[in-house]
Amino acid sequence: MKHSLFIFLTSLCLLAGAVPARAQVKFNADYSLQDIRADYGLYASIKGNGMNSSCYQFTYTRRFWRHFTWKAGALAVPNPGGFRFLAGAPLALSYRTGTVSYEDAAAYALGASVSDAVYESIWGDPDNIFGDILFNLFTALFRRSEFFIGVTPGYYFGRELPTDLYQTYGRFSVTGDLGMVLTIPIWRFSLNFTPTYHYSFTHNYDYDNAPLRHILSLQAGIGFLF
Repeated sequence: MKHSLFIFLTSLCLLAGAVPARAQVKFNADYSLQDIRADYGLYASIKGNGMNSSCYQFTYTRRFWRHFTWKAGALAVPNPGGFRFLAGAPLALSYRTGTVSYEDAAAYALGASVSDAVYESIWGDPDNIFGDILFNLFTALFRRSEFFIGVTPGYYFGRELPTDLYQTYGRFSVTGDLGMVLTIPIWRFSLNFTPTYHYSFTHNYDYDNAPLRHILSLQAGIGFLF
């Protein structure tokens, strides 16, 4: 049921792109004031094995001043460890860089800086070659970045059967979030990769007699810009 709902909502994002708000021959991602995203990924504790689950997230983003945006969404984590389900509402402020054009992306990947690295490989200073090339290819692939900070209030539903490893406490949770969105714009669509660090301010459960505080989520998904 959860997978079917996620696929349905993701399909709506795709269908929305088939009817652009304005007829434009070439859409520039920098003209976008808002976007919606559907992401799927991993939600896991950094220390130990206290949490290791899949996660689903839908996010609405709107630019309010220059490169700054606010974000709101819905997060679902089935079987997060100690509980049966976590529902959250991520809220964040972010800074979005400009979008690198295809021409500039090609220049980053194949242009002078890579030629310089090849030159250095022949004439000296070989230690920076692969770093330069990887940086250029990275910049060419992810043509826009977004850095965000926020909070996610949430609520845990149900409890797993008691074990010696898990001890559960209050159901209401709040995490502080710090992360980035790496984006590949494709006309009005975008492919996104979102690594995020979460710090739990609330004491919801212990794993092996230690409170679980540090969580990492790695998500990938598709978005629609409008």
